[in-house]
Amino acid sequence: MSSETEAPTTEDSTEPSVVLPRRRRDIFSDKSSSVLGIVGESLITIGAIVLLFLVWQLYINNAVLANEQASITKDQALAWATVSPSPVASGTTAQTDFGPPPIVAPVKEGGQFAILYIPRLGPDSQRAVRNGVDPVSVLNHGYYGRYPDTQWPGEPGNFAVAIHRTGWGSSFADAPKLQVGDKIYLETAHGYYTYTFRNYEFVLPTAVNVVLPVPGSEAPVGDQMLITITTCNPLLGDAERLITYGVFDSWRPRSSGAPPAIAAIVNKEAN
Repeated sequence: MSSETEAPTTEDSTEPSVVLPRRRRDIFSDKSSSVLGIVGESLITIGAIVLLFLVWQLYINNAVLANEQASITKDQALAWATVSPSPVASGTTAQTDFGPPPIVAPVKEGGQFAILYIPRLGPDSQRAVRNGVDPVSVLNHGYYGRYPDTQWPGEPGNFAVAIHRTGWGSSFADAPKLQVGDKIYLETAHGYYTYTFRNYEFVLPTAVNVVLPVPGSEAPVGDQMLITITTCNPLLGDAERLITYGVFDSWRPRSSGAPPAIAAIVNKEAN
């Protein structure tokens, strides 16, 4: 017998595979792709949020607040008509000179005292006027807001108000369409104050002297009565201010009816 033994054979065995380390460049490339993916998704999400906000602010919220203003001005017109009814044939009175206008009595901060009409901006452009320019309670609800320490309608000097250019129920987006000679009407419990549009001015937000009794000047007031409307510019920005100036033209008491240019709108609101 042979004492030799056969060595076992491993015909099916294979060599173990060798795993090579990944190159650092590949690792960094994967990490960069992951980071860029996250950043890209974040930017898309932010863009969608901004777009939704613009749609809400410029269209939905604007329409809601515009409707709110329509209801407010109608209620105000009805209240005045109940206390002091205007003639049925409003705006037909031949008399045009009713003498000096009465000065509107001051109201408390946030108090409502007038409705402002600008026919050039459309038949639904009327908005109520409150005392004060608080963004939350006044401007962000579509009101015109009277600047503190400026004059009241009928008082010599500058009756200055602010309004948002767009959004927030504002009707002032098309302000640049105003033409020299266009009328601006202010309805109060006394009657109707008519101003004639004079000019525009573009100023920096720091130019607060536009609401002085004589805009941009320390000159004596005299007997001139102005209306100044300030708003933001450009349309979707606030880098500067668009200033609209009007000069007092005339007034008429409620007993003589509304001026012909707005008689149909006023009668519709008061009924």
